[in-house]
Amino acid sequence: MTENHNYRTPTQGEEDWHVPLNENFRKIDTGVEIRGAESTLQEYEPKTGAKYLATDTEREFIGDGSDWQQIRSSGRSPTFDSISVGPNAKQALVGAVEDQIVAAGPGLSEAVQYYDPTDDFGRAVNNAWAALDSGGWILLPAGTYSGSTTIEPKNSGVHILGQGGNARQNTQFNSHIGTEYHYQGSGAGFSIANISTGYAHIVVENLVLRNDGSGTYGVDLGHTGDHGGDIAKVEFSRFINVSANDWNRDGWYIEGSFFNSQLEWIGGFDNGKRGLVTAGPPSYLEISGNFAGNQSWGVEFGAGGEFDAFIRSDNNGRADTGDGGVYVGSCRGHFVLSAERNRGKGIHLTSDAAGEYMVGCLRNDRRLAGDAELRIDSADGAFINGSIEVDDKSTDAIRSRDKGCVSFGGLRVYNAQSRDPTYDIGNGVDWTFSGERPRGLSHNEAQNAACDGQGRITVRLDTAYSRPPAVDVNVTDVPGKPSGATLGHPRISYERDDDSHIDRVVIQFEWSNGSTPDSGDVVADVSCQTS
Repeated sequence: MTENHNYRTPTQGEEDWHVPLNENFRKIDTGVEIRGAESTLQEYEPKTGAKYLATDTEREFIGDGSDWQQIRSSGRSPTFDSISVGPNAKQALVGAVEDQIVAAGPGLSEAVQYYDPTDDFGRAVNNAWAALDSGGWILLPAGTYSGSTTIEPKNSGVHILGQGGNARQNTQFNSHIGTEYHYQGSGAGFSIANISTGYAHIVVENLVLRNDGSGTYGVDLGHTGDHGGDIAKVEFSRFINVSANDWNRDGWYIEGSFFNSQLEWIGGFDNGKRGLVTAGPPSYLEISGNFAGNQSWGVEFGAGGEFDAFIRSDNNGRADTGDGGVYVGSCRGHFVLSAERNRGKGIHLTSDAAGEYMVGCLRNDRRLAGDAELRIDSADGAFINGSIEVDDKSTDAIRSRDKGCVSFGGLRVYNAQSRDPTYDIGNGVDWTFSGERPRGLSHNEAQNAACDGQGRITVRLDTAYSRPPAVDVNVTDVPGKPSGATLGHPRISYERDDDSHIDRVVIQFEWSNGSTPDSGDVVADVSCQTS
């Protein structure tokens, strides 16, 4: 009758022909799938081995003789205790994970474990991480999840991959919302502070850590303490497109226990102190990212360390402290720093900061306190390129204090408004310009300046000085020279402020016949070397 179900056809002339037919009918109850709405399931007897397909929910049930048992791997949102997948299955897994955290081995061909992220996201990630003692993958679903557990390293060689989205999850710019953890505890969103052994080759990618409670740091890569006479460390690791927002202290806190690693296109937004701070001497880090809306500095490179950094820092320093875009302390490296419209200073180099700097400062000092776009204190061997645009207010383009040595190699300073940009080198400073002078700094020099109606060119100095500057005058044109006359040697005089400090240099010209040049008769370049 059929080959797959062992149904019998009675033999011709058989007296008990009804017996095989009744046996066939009994087998149909368990051998043929029952179909209907899930709401009608209980209308059918759950005979052992019988199968029911709910056509509305796509869930499948098997009878055990007394009740219907659902097959967990059926339905539109199946769950698994474990599965085995073949190689090259990463994309298939990522696409299949809609509401579960997945832990898988390095090749994605080992047993795969699933974890529910809805109870406590941090705890679920930690459980998944602890299961990967040979390394592997943790795949995070898109969406916003909460919890009070700090995410902590459990094994080396693990790649945590979230779903990509906008760092601030602003749907105006990016309609795709990625993976976001709303932390509701009192510690850090991600931390290595409590690890007792070192880890390496960790990758965390595509994740927003947002404080939704009394959290201190978004990412705490320090505070490890002493574990058995040594400090546990994390090295050769990467954070990619990870953002720390709204934390009570710093978005990113880094000490020497995290080193030889990369932070790529990270973010730190709207934090109570700094977007990112390095508070110890990591031996080497590569850092690129965007930091905005923080109460203190957008980025602070603190004590020690060597960096390759590519930083954009905007609209920081909300507190009335003078903090602003980027602070560089006693460290060295290669820095590309952009600071725009911060409340305090744009960029501050201090404490023997050294290295190569490409700077871009645009209209900082929004609190109008007279802070400089670029302030340099005690810099030791800094080489600076870039551009500075000063707003139409009292901000200095460059201000320096204390001892230092800076080489300028093509720094341009300009202003689209009416005011000339200035630089301010404090009195008695042992300061050396060992390279190309900053272009566009015009208060201590005048280029192609024409004399006034009294035959004078007046140069207003950037600040008041107690000692006369050395003045160099180079006459470039004499369009009003009288016939038969020559220009005599200019006379230099100084004007002083109320405290008897020199704040203006006056160059007086005369013709050889004793007459005074009229307005525009003499054009010259004037440079005043102050000390």
